[in-house]
Amino acid sequence: MSVTPDDVGRAAHDSRRALPADVGAVLYGRLRRELGSDVVLDVGAGSGVVGAELGERVVLTDVVDWRSVPLPFVRADAAALPFRSGCCSGGAPGSGVAPRG
Repeated sequence: MSVTPDDVGRAAHDSRRALPADVGAVLYGRLRRELGSDVVLDVGAGSGVVGAELGERVVLTDVVDWRSVPLPFVRADAAALPFRSGCCSGGAPGSGVAPRG
């Protein structure tokens, strides 16, 4: 499967996730604070551009490796993740990151 980038290098399925810089700064800053310093699991990561905004402690998962960022990747189905419960500070199904708790 191939992923076609748009005119600024995002995969086509990430184009709709682009945020204005001021909005992204507030959103990702708050998510970083909420998620703390543990590893964050980005489930359904796509190209990983959303997870990359959270920093280097993100592990990307998806059924296809569409990464366009240098973050660790685990091929996995969201219904059968190969991680033990509680091993991460948050999960991001479809990159809708949510803190553990």
